[in-house]
Order: sequence, then structure tokens, then C-alpha cells
Amino acid sequence: MWKRISHICIRMLGTENASAGELAYKVLGGVVAPTVIALYAIECIMSGHAWFIGRFGLLQVHKLAATSVGVCYMASAAFLHFHFVWTHHPVLDGLSDPARYLALIVVGLSIAFTLVGVLI
Repeated sequence: MWKRISHICIRMLGTENASAGELAYKVLGGVVAPTVIALYAIECIMSGHAWFIGRFGLLQVHKLAATSVGVCYMASAAFLHFHFVWTHHPVLDGLSDPARYLALIVVGLSIAFTLVGVLI
């Protein structure tokens, strides 16, 4: 059963002929890191509390600003996944650039919304 699951995962990542280093690059950068960031983003959105990098270090934000920080972190996780997995995938390669641009737009808008929410 585990061989079948690993075979499916390798096919999904598009790494049938990849070296161990390339596979680790895709798994760590495109699956593990985005998952950790996305879990924290969900925590920020659900709890209404988040830490954000401010002018004088880390800044704790609440309520709507925390939700926009969570959206920013979720878009960042999506960007990492699109960059590390989709860019090197034989089928999804054509969609990786528009998806990354969309993720960057969402990151920029959510940072702007966070700053406005903190200042008001």
C-alpha cells in the first residue's frame, strides 16, 4: 500500500526521473513549508490574532487585521507551492506563472489592507 501511495505522490510531483536532491527540493519547498505556513494562516484567520513583521520588529495584530495577515500568509504558501511544484511539473507548468502572479497580487493587497487596518 505504501509503495502505491509513494508512486502516486511521485507522479503528482512530476518527479519520476528526479534525483533525491530534486525530490527533497520539491517536497520541502513545495509541500512541507507551504503546509506549515498555511496551518498558521488558518490559525490567524480562525483566532483573530496574528504576528506580523512591523517597523520595530514583530507586531501583534487582532481581528480584521489578523484575518488579512492570515490571507497574506495563505497566499505566500500558495506562491511557494506554485513555484516549487507547478513550475517543474510537466502538465501544470503553463499555469505556474499566472498562479504565482495572482498569489503575489493577493499578498500585496493583503499587506496593504493589514497596514490600513493597523493604522485605523
